[in-house]
Amino acid sequence: MDLNKKQENLIVWLLTCVQIFHILDFVILMPLGPTIMREFNISPAQFAGLVSSYNFSAALTGFVFGTIADRFDRKNLILISSVLFVISTAICAIASNYSILLIARIFSGAFGGVLNVLVFALVADIIPFKRRGNAMGTIMSAFSITSVVGVPLGLLLSDYFGWRSSFVFIVLFSILVFILTIIYLPNVKAKTEKQSITNSILSIFNIAFCKKYLSSYSLVILLALSGFMLIPFLSPYAVKNIGILESELKYLYLVGGFFTVISSKLIGKVCDRFGTFKTFTVLSIISLIPIHYYTTLGTTSLAFFLFVSSLFMVTISGRFIPAMTQVTNVPSETERGAFMGVFNAVRSLTAALATLIAGLMIEEKSNGALVHFERVGYLSIALSLIAIIVFYFMTRNRNDHLKCEQIDKKIRSALS
Repeated sequence: MDLNKKQENLIVWLLTCVQIFHILDFVILMPLGPTIMREFNISPAQFAGLVSSYNFSAALTGFVFGTIADRFDRKNLILISSVLFVISTAICAIASNYSILLIARIFSGAFGGVLNVLVFALVADIIPFKRRGNAMGTIMSAFSITSVVGVPLGLLLSDYFGWRSSFVFIVLFSILVFILTIIYLPNVKAKTEKQSITNSILSIFNIAFCKKYLSSYSLVILLALSGFMLIPFLSPYAVKNIGILESELKYLYLVGGFFTVISSKLIGKVCDRFGTFKTFTVLSIISLIPIHYYTTLGTTSLAFFLFVSSLFMVTISGRFIPAMTQVTNVPSETERGAFMGVFNAVRSLTAALATLIAGLMIEEKSNGALVHFERVGYLSIALSLIAIIVFYFMTRNRNDHLKCEQIDKKIRSALS
């Protein structure tokens, strides 16, 4: 697809907006936790179910969606998914009880997961690899923009109009992006011919277990584990162990998100200039510093806390920019959508499991302080170092696409 730089930038920012509204839908639930638990009279375990249901649903959808991801026009898929996402989020806003809200969250996660797959597939379809690092930097800044603008604005609306208004805000923003998508997003035709359900399932299993893709799955498992074992517990640890007031936690999102917005674009440009492996290695090594400090930090000042937490957010999120840039170059054009579906499913499932693993490792004292968080930090550091090794072999191991076809033929032969 021949596009000029201005058109590429417009599409990248449009896809970033798509990322923002479905990421906001996921993260907004966590700070609304106390309010929702009180209104529906639910336990912490039930609230954890609301949060984790999103990722588990996205994981399942990734595998299922992979069977059709490359058979239809990408724009049509993103429009259909956006409509269903808006309906699901609207139901969250009007849910009258816990069961309805849980079901709505499951469907929101399903279509949010599909949108995430389509965004990265479209970037790979439209943006040449030599400029893809910069584009990925912009796409990956969506989480930071959400932290700086979306979450505080959603919480502000919740304070004045109730928690349901936060979801109404997401719905209205999503509709605006939907209209812009219709106008400005180009059509990207199907990459493969239509095939039977059996062949589609075989193709997904081929992609899921093909040797040339295993390093990509291994990398995202390591990154998701090392990050999501820590992220859900940053706020509780800050309040219970570091001495940060609950009223001061908003600065964690504002300051950390602000620096991450700036760093994401810079990391993307560095990635294009110096390569994905060098950029990933430097960021991963630097990330070990805030991981260690944060998980072992005692009572400290707000200023030092914000310095460590901001460095944590910049490096942890920054690692995904060279990682995703490299990963999107692995699949062939005809398998890109299906591969991203499986890849996103692996990421979502790992993120959900990572929180469970950390929860089993961390204990709470009678005074409320969390213990053994440093063990989670050490495990995160070890996984980060292993990720560097996996990334190295991924960039060096460029297997011929025919190997995947050979596996596919063997599977078909065994079943025939």
